[in-house]
Amino acid sequence: MKPKELERLAAYSILHQEPLVIIGSSGTGKTQITLQAAVATEAEALPPLYLGMIDPVDMAGMNLPTQPDAQGKRRLERLLDDWLEPAFTATRLTLLLLDEIDKGTHAVQCAASPLFDLRRCGKHKLPDCVAVMGTANDTKHRAGSVQTLTHLISRTTRIYYEVDPLAWLDRAIKDHTAPEVISFIKQYPSNLDVSLRPDKGNWEEIYQSGQSYENPRSWYNGSRGNIFYQTVSQ
Repeated sequence: MKPKELERLAAYSILHQEPLVIIGSSGTGKTQITLQAAVATEAEALPPLYLGMIDPVDMAGMNLPTQPDAQGKRRLERLLDDWLEPAFTATRLTLLLLDEIDKGTHAVQCAASPLFDLRRCGKHKLPDCVAVMGTANDTKHRAGSVQTLTHLISRTTRIYYEVDPLAWLDRAIKDHTAPEVISFIKQYPSNLDVSLRPDKGNWEEIYQSGQSYENPRSWYNGSRGNIFYQTVSQ
């Protein structure tokens, strides 16, 4: 799916709370497009939750003993971590983005799965105003992906994202990207992303070489470096 179509679909998913996972190579703007869709729908975008950074207990909640009741008995209550608490207490249209779901261990993926369709985390249920979306790399991209569990995949609509030079140029102009970068990509669009190479990108060769490769994020970084250099020079 190209960027324009993805922007519309992401906005629809947020407005109608339809679970969506966007799959594509690193640095292609998956997270950025998702957050832009939140802005377009006037939804609050919570800080993305990176599954590779958390443990299952962070997702499911920590068991803590309650205060003794009248009979002196105590019980365990699973309390939500502050990662998720803002989503479960939201009162307005809100986006909960599970970023890089393919980096989470299988235990974390299992804990996150019910958020997509049952909209639950244990006894806690997401408010109707909260949309859950995710991003992921494919295993072929050699981005450190863990094999995504099939029962997680089956709970969502999965979209494979394609880089489009024309759409990138339109966005780059709005983002005040350095004109030298825009001019170069306009003349040599296949240099925008490795997926646009004639061989569609040999990910294994890229991984083994350890060298940098072309992607939209690197061109944005290059643009910022160019603007910084010009500012300092002046």
